[in-house]
Amino acid sequence: MTSPLEPQSLTISGVEVLFPYKPYDIQLDYMKSIIHCCQQKVNGLLESPTGTGKTLCILCSAMAWIRTFEPKMRQLMVTDEEGLQQEVVVSDDRHIPRILYSSRTHSQLSQCCQQLKRTHYKTERAVVIASREQLCLRPDVRSLSGTTQQSMKCSQLTKDHKCAYFEGFDQKVKSSQLLPEVDQYYASRDDDCKVMDIEDLMDFGRRHTCCPYYSAREMARKASVVFTPYTYLLDPELRGNNKSKGISLKDSVVVFDEGHNMEKEFEERMSTQLTTHMMDASLKRIDFIAIQLQTTPADRLPEEFEGLKIAKLLELETCLQDLRRGIAMKFVSNRVFKPETKALFDLLDESGLEFKEMGKWIKLLEDICDIRVDTGAGNTQTNGDPFWCLKLMRDFLCKIYPKSVSIETLDEYKREFCDKYRLYVESDNTTNDWVFNVWCMSASVGAKALLAEDINCLIITSGTLAPIDSFDLEMGVKFDVKLQNSHIIGDNQLSIINIHHSKNKTVLTSKYDNRDNMEYYRALGQTLIEILKAVPKGVLVFFSALGQTLIEILRAVPKGVLVFFSSYTALNKCTQIWKQYRNDNIWDKLNAVKQIFLEPRSKHAFNECFVKYKQKVDENQSSGAVFFGVFRGKLSEGIDLPDDYCRGVILTGLPFPAVMDPRVILKKQYLNEAKIGLSADGWYALQMKRALNQAIGRVVRHKDDFGVIILLDSRFASLSDEIEVIFYESKLEFLLTIDGTTGCAHKCQLF
Repeated sequence: MTSPLEPQSLTISGVEVLFPYKPYDIQLDYMKSIIHCCQQKVNGLLESPTGTGKTLCILCSAMAWIRTFEPKMRQLMVTDEEGLQQEVVVSDDRHIPRILYSSRTHSQLSQCCQQLKRTHYKTERAVVIASREQLCLRPDVRSLSGTTQQSMKCSQLTKDHKCAYFEGFDQKVKSSQLLPEVDQYYASRDDDCKVMDIEDLMDFGRRHTCCPYYSAREMARKASVVFTPYTYLLDPELRGNNKSKGISLKDSVVVFDEGHNMEKEFEERMSTQLTTHMMDASLKRIDFIAIQLQTTPADRLPEEFEGLKIAKLLELETCLQDLRRGIAMKFVSNRVFKPETKALFDLLDESGLEFKEMGKWIKLLEDICDIRVDTGAGNTQTNGDPFWCLKLMRDFLCKIYPKSVSIETLDEYKREFCDKYRLYVESDNTTNDWVFNVWCMSASVGAKALLAEDINCLIITSGTLAPIDSFDLEMGVKFDVKLQNSHIIGDNQLSIINIHHSKNKTVLTSKYDNRDNMEYYRALGQTLIEILKAVPKGVLVFFSALGQTLIEILRAVPKGVLVFFSSYTALNKCTQIWKQYRNDNIWDKLNAVKQIFLEPRSKHAFNECFVKYKQKVDENQSSGAVFFGVFRGKLSEGIDLPDDYCRGVILTGLPFPAVMDPRVILKKQYLNEAKIGLSADGWYALQMKRALNQAIGRVVRHKDDFGVIILLDSRFASLSDEIEVIFYESKLEFLLTIDGTTGCAHKCQLF
């Protein structure tokens, strides 16, 4: 491989691209697609398996295209009249397009930074925008649970001038010294690298007594590449906040990596809700502030109270009380759980929260949120925290009436909203608590709002986007460029086996009507045991007809194995049954073959479990480990487990969304009514296939990796022609005999 210091010079679509090594053909195709999107300002869906260098290809090709603007801009500044020069400078900090590279997690973004540091383009300014949890230098802030508490503590410290790091940042910005000091930091490096990842930002902050969290946002104004979590690009309010701070999306190349779930991401970011807890805490806070205004002399009030009027506070309080009462009386009391969407606008108007007054109410809520006077209640939990609830109240109103709506477009906006949104009310009869959900049913709402920011192009990429053709319909956006790359592994690096039933002739199926079949669970466990014995090191498992089957499989697969279940409910039920029925001894047998790790729900607990799993696989005398996870969970989404950490992936069923989930029911109803070209049943099957493909993608992580995929559900046989997993379409074997697990174990050992 050629050293990054001596890059390969390639000419792709007239653009010189400097790549760290001689690219594969599929990498050339990928970079050609990226450059086409950039040059023609068209959107792209690009699928390329893990290990094929997606990140490197995106960064090198897009940066190469951006560099073609530099001589043009220098010429523009020389030839244009002085007045036009000044207009260009004032209108935007950047004259050249930038890359906004987004992924799901901070760890994935850190990996992207490391990739950029390997390239010739490391000399371009690049920075990560991250949360306070990642970028705050103060232990008393980082130790707080949740971003809300951290944000509140940070705001309090900065307003009281008690954070030395923010004071340092503020002083440097006001004296225009921040960026020169950043340049000094770059110059102190030996390799001319200007890529600032999280560790670099923290190091810079310590050395220069300067807040990394705020510094990153200031650096982003001048950066060619900005790495950011999804939230900063998908949430309209955060986009607006960033824009006001000079981080504009205009002319940007927007990339969503790991983008196989973008439909869901857009829908969730555009949805909102009200709860009794949220409204009660908000009303209590407003009442407290009103009392402070009434009873405290003006000269003793904190400066945050300046401009607040008691009459306006009481008017807002009345509006929110009417809104709370209206939801309770119209929907909860009358057991109307799926009201017409139009009822939302009627309810807001009747409560005094009509559109023409919305600007002042949102501004008043913002002013109240800025007040940090303690109520003395001592409640710091998210659900009841008054600051958090007031912010959620404001966010709710902003989602219903975004800034883009005007009095001229109001009627059309309401029609569109009623078409694309559905309401759902949940209530608890014992406590009288309720949740008023406003669910977005179409990703097109968020996608079109993003495109309205005048971006250059939108690129969604992942190792598994298949089935790819449905994205146009789901997103409501035209994707002119579509690419599906094949994998670079050989036929001898992957084996796929389907087991129809267990050794004792029990058919393996995780269908809903089989959920209480004890024989199924026993058979699944025994089959797993046999497979785990044959697969070395790490194994990942998903739910299906398991017990005895799993025992046999685990004996056959070395090292690490992943087993995926359809849900936490399925995972918990399986493990409970295996532990409860001591006569079969399935749980102990599984644990004897490979140590079992269960995927926790919380992020921190998962990270700890993940480390312990890898340590167990790394032990020299270890028979490996098995990690039980769930489809769509942390284990199946974006986790990198190469080589011995994952020699096998076992799928115990088909991960259809929960059929009785109210949101799934409403989504299917919406699709049947909207007639966008994607049926409800078609969408339902797509959700299963994408979750399936993503889980299977854990098994081969680079060109020299290898592993086995084992399908423990009889229904896979009928779906073999439909499941578009990127590298095994022609390789699926079916072991349908009654001793299928024995045949599977033998196949694993031979492989």
